[in-house]
Amino acid sequence: MSIEVRPVGVTCNLRCSYCYEEPVRKLTPTLRYNREAVLAAIEHSDSRWSLFGGEALLIGLPELEELLSLGFQKWDSTGVQTNGTLITEKHVELFEKYNTHVGISLDGPDELNDSRWAGTVEATRKATEKTFRAIDMLLTRAAETNNPRLIPSLILTLHGKNTTPETWPRMKAWLSDMDRRGIQSFNFHVMELDADATKDSEWYVPHERMKTVMLDLWDLSTTWTNASAINFKEIINLLRANDKQVMCVWRACDPWNTSAVQGLEGDGSPSHCTRTNKDGIDWLPAEGFGEVAKWQIGDFPLTNRSHERQLSLYVTPQEHGGCQGCQYWSMCMGQCPGTGEESQTGQYGDWRLRTTYCQTWKDLFEEGERRLLDIGETPFTMTPQRIEIERVMYTAWTQGKNIPLSTAKNIVNGTISLEQVLAAPTLKNSHGDHTDHALVRNDNNRPHGDHTDQALVEGIVDRPHGDHTDQALVEGIVDRPHGDHTDQALVEGIVDRPHGDHTDIVPHGDHVDEATESLTLPKSREHGDHWDTAQIHRRNAREEHTTATGKKVVLW
Repeated sequence: MSIEVRPVGVTCNLRCSYCYEEPVRKLTPTLRYNREAVLAAIEHSDSRWSLFGGEALLIGLPELEELLSLGFQKWDSTGVQTNGTLITEKHVELFEKYNTHVGISLDGPDELNDSRWAGTVEATRKATEKTFRAIDMLLTRAAETNNPRLIPSLILTLHGKNTTPETWPRMKAWLSDMDRRGIQSFNFHVMELDADATKDSEWYVPHERMKTVMLDLWDLSTTWTNASAINFKEIINLLRANDKQVMCVWRACDPWNTSAVQGLEGDGSPSHCTRTNKDGIDWLPAEGFGEVAKWQIGDFPLTNRSHERQLSLYVTPQEHGGCQGCQYWSMCMGQCPGTGEESQTGQYGDWRLRTTYCQTWKDLFEEGERRLLDIGETPFTMTPQRIEIERVMYTAWTQGKNIPLSTAKNIVNGTISLEQVLAAPTLKNSHGDHTDHALVRNDNNRPHGDHTDQALVEGIVDRPHGDHTDQALVEGIVDRPHGDHTDQALVEGIVDRPHGDHTDIVPHGDHVDEATESLTLPKSREHGDHWDTAQIHRRNAREEHTTATGKKVVLW
């Protein structure tokens, strides 16, 4: 789960036409930073958090340094998501000092970034220049200090201005240039219909065009030297029934209590993912039926998660906006509720309906199936297990419990029972479908995959984890066999978990953070709307295969 500290709420210095925060912004006046309230809530944090917005860098440098310092002292690293227009050399110095990863949101070079509107064309182009100067500063400092953590990750929204047949070649050339300059991660957002971005607007990309662009982008991404696009890697992982490495859009969220994001507003109040606030109100869940969730930041009351959206979509025919019978259901689940199709009353983002770009994602899954078949691997969607796994997930939702696809697969394979999963105690910290933490005197969190490791000082806690169970013994060091890796809980200090020959990747909000062994970087778990990676030796680990006939196939 992404823990987002929004010091100025959704207040922003730009007005993107498609911004999903606009409904909130219209109802909420400019929010001033309440230092005391935010710091008090942060004191109750038991998970890493990052700065988010709106535009988080609207706060002053002293306030920014205070927040980054607190995060660094507790977690050894920090993160911030920004449009980059306010970054100066002094900001870069703070990012270096406090081990801060920066995610930058932009949509392309020059006029292709006019979607990031600053009031006039002239002001918008100047703002875009500032964003590119910020990227230059970060790349330069990363090279000078041999600190790849300073390399920013980029989020780009694909819309009607940067994907036309006329602009797309330039967009591709710019992406490849960013790759050559050292950018390591792109996260491509299919534009969410919201605010001024309707199907009748200039920002909307019809399905057939979006399909062409995304498939072209998939091929292009396999040619990059440094960068990767996490979108296509996730498609492949899902087709392998592995949802441990995917973003929040592939999670079982509902509009009121999103399992992907918990937020802290600048006035010290709790909030959820703003992508789902279509009416501009930050609805908070009440106590009642469903999985109990505890806030990971702030001293807020227990609430409950339920799964009406998933239960509804599973049984609703596709011709009525549902997902009944879709072979990609157990991986997609209708995607993000904030991207729901238009309702009968004309409102976009109707959470009761599947995503607007349903057909685009179906086409991408089909492309992933083709690539897997090319290397002789049968996609999960073509196995006899698929229907039974769907039923297991549905049954769990009816009991108020959300289980990931990978766990449902283990249940069907008989390595764990559904009864064991349903009977598992409620977690103190709910991170979407997982939380690993060691509560060993100093309450350290370690999110790992689709399971939970918990070391409680005063007792022994069993947690069924797919095909294994972890136990924490109070007075010793406990080895945890996890398939091909081992987790260790050190009772007297910070808990490190060496994981054999694999890497644990943690989905946070609508980004993915990857922690790998590194020559120069600590393992990191950053949040916000970005993808953070600590690399091993090389910058990009692409999955390539050679078939029996000598054909080279790049999956992602």
